[in-house]
Amino acid sequence: MTYVKIQGSEVLQFPYSIGLLKKQNPNVGFPRVISEDTLSSYGVKPVVIASIPSYNFRTQNLAQNAAPSLSNGTWTIGWTVSSKTTEEIASYDQDIAKANRSSRNNLLALSDWTQVQDAPVSQSDWATYRQALRNITNHANWPNLDDNDWPTQP
Repeated sequence: MTYVKIQGSEVLQFPYSIGLLKKQNPNVGFPRVISEDTLSSYGVKPVVIASIPSYNFRTQNLAQNAAPSLSNGTWTIGWTVSSKTTEEIASYDQDIAKANRSSRNNLLALSDWTQVQDAPVSQSDWATYRQALRNITNHANWPNLDDNDWPTQP
């Protein structure tokens, strides 16, 4: 559990811990399990981590806030969504393109056996599939492909 040390509604220290509470109060005999009322009397409140908001991981960054805020009587650590720079988006796209090319190359390698003369499959169907894999970089959604953008094996 994560805690915050407060005074009134002002954050004095975050993150805060039970160990730190005991260290700062060496003359107090705390019970093994400290109640919320006792913690509250020392200005220590539990912190709830908010659910991660939906965001576009290609065009936006997600960062956990540095300090909690009081929301509906509960100290909550939230999230901040911000726009990526054009350089960050380009870098992301390059990484995705590299991963997609690697996936494409693996799919081609796994289907190499279909092109031998005596393979027990329709070589033309597999040749069409393999050509579609080679052409994947020309897809309208490249490099940000969905699963249904990829060609289907015969």
